[in-house]
Amino acid sequence: MGILDYVWLVPLVPVVCFVLAGLFGKKTPQGGGYIAVAGAAIAFIIAALASIDYWTSDYWANNQAYTVDMTWMMVGTFEINFGVYIDSLSCIMMLFASFISTLIFIYSIGYMDDQGEKKTRYYAEVSLFLTGMLGLAVSSNYLEMFVFWENMGLCSYLLIGFWSFTHP
Repeated sequence: MGILDYVWLVPLVPVVCFVLAGLFGKKTPQGGGYIAVAGAAIAFIIAALASIDYWTSDYWANNQAYTVDMTWMMVGTFEINFGVYIDSLSCIMMLFASFISTLIFIYSIGYMDDQGEKKTRYYAEVSLFLTGMLGLAVSSNYLEMFVFWENMGLCSYLLIGFWSFTHP
């Protein structure tokens, strides 16, 4: 049992940081910025270890993908599954998205310093956006891809409107 068995944590860590930044961000000095950075960095570390595990495994040597599917819902003989699909492309995408996001989140701590209460919302939204990117990279079926793609679309909409939208 290697780190590949825990690759599902890669998109899960940022969604946990989304919740933590949303709930406790106002109580932290940087409005949840350190929570978001920690989540992106942890996701990168897990992605790096999982990628190394994949690239040194028999899956990569035999040009096969590592897949894990679990049944989420079953209606008669119709199953809705969720899981992960890891190949070389998904490893590269996980590494790229999590590493660049970590750098962006670190930069954002200084850039968002003068935003006051809005920082909390920003860090929660970018953490959720990272969840969408990483989930899209490891999704094992079209339903998962659609959900994570729409998650990225929603977060893009919220982040684009960040500077022009004010809460009452």
